Amino acid sequence: MDGEKTPWEEHNELGLKSFEEGDFDNAENAWVRAVHEARSFGDADTRLANTLHQLGMLYYAQHRHPEAEPLLVEALEIRVKALGQEHPSVAASLNSIGQLFDDQDRTEDAAALYHQALELRERALGAEHPSVAASANNLAVLYRKVGKFEDAKALYERAIQIWEKADPNHPARTKALSNLGSLLWVQGQAEEAETAFRKSMRLGVRVLGEDHLDVAHTRWSLAGLLESQDRFEEAEPLYHQALVARVKGWGADHLQTGRDLGVVAAFYFRQGRIAEAEPLQRKSYELLEGNLGSTHEDTLTSLLDLAALLETAGKTEEAEAFLLRMVELWESGTRTFSSRNGVEAYLSMLERMGREGEAEGLRARVFSEE
Repeated sequence: MDGEKTPWEEHNELGLKSFEEGDFDNAENAWVRAVHEARSFGDADTRLANTLHQLGMLYYAQHRHPEAEPLLVEALEIRVKALGQEHPSVAASLNSIGQLFDDQDRTEDAAALYHQALELRERALGAEHPSVAASANNLAVLYRKVGKFEDAKALYERAIQIWEKADPNHPARTKALSNLGSLLWVQGQAEEAETAFRKSMRLGVRVLGEDHLDVAHTRWSLAGLLESQDRFEEAEPLYHQALVARVKGWGADHLQTGRDLGVVAAFYFRQGRIAEAEPLQRKSYELLEGNLGSTHEDTLTSLLDLAALLETAGKTEEAEAFLLRMVELWESGTRTFSSRNGVEAYLSMLERMGREGEAEGLRARVFSEE
């Protein structure tokens, strides 16, 4: 009957709705059923390609790379067969597989696919199309990661220019401007970096809203830049605003929240604001330990930072207890860069406390094999 949806349409639309709402489990179930329905259409049907691509990108978003790759590759093959090599949908598939490879540090493969997608979109859509900007931005991110800074800068600037010409309020400009700012900062161009961050922040607030994670990311980056210039009063409100939005977005118990709290704790510690730094560093360590385990390098680094902070605060006994944990880990076989730093920090503490004999005996014991 006219107007009735097919089972494939129902499952596909449910998957799209669930994905947009962040309900990945429901999206997966719906798209798995949609793929099953779409296979009855034949192996050259674009509906099958589109559903495979959507399911593959869902797995990509969940870092389920081994499951994502065959789906994305099959979607590409169907699109080439059904639409031809020069169709924009083929470029979309190339771009998605490039993102997957990029996440897996398969840099050369990712770069080749990004190049193909960029060139195809230029031919099919024109050099000023927003999709061309998206491909240029992806390639710029990869180039920045591998240290090809000038190539990355040129591509970021091109992407920003295309998006601005298409729509001055294009939301993708927000992230590209922020990425450009980070690149300029790495290159030592602090003034230009600050300008890019502030442009990104203004645009992001206008088109995405104050609490959007992309806006928070830019605020965080700008705060870090200002801190590096000892502009603490300017940096502090930016850190606070960004932290609130990031905790809201990531969740209070998320690993990233733990990392962020450690950054703000260090910000306070640099200024001698120990009472403000301490609870943040404690919570940072607690979250890192909960998410990564007690022997992970990042957890041990956080524990070392906490011990240093506590000793500065005059809480020597607690600091010593934490550093003794590092010694125990080293002696039990956790021979990492951070655990060794913990042992060295404890030896230095003993010497500062006038317990040179203990320090000498411990050094001989723990480093006897070296």
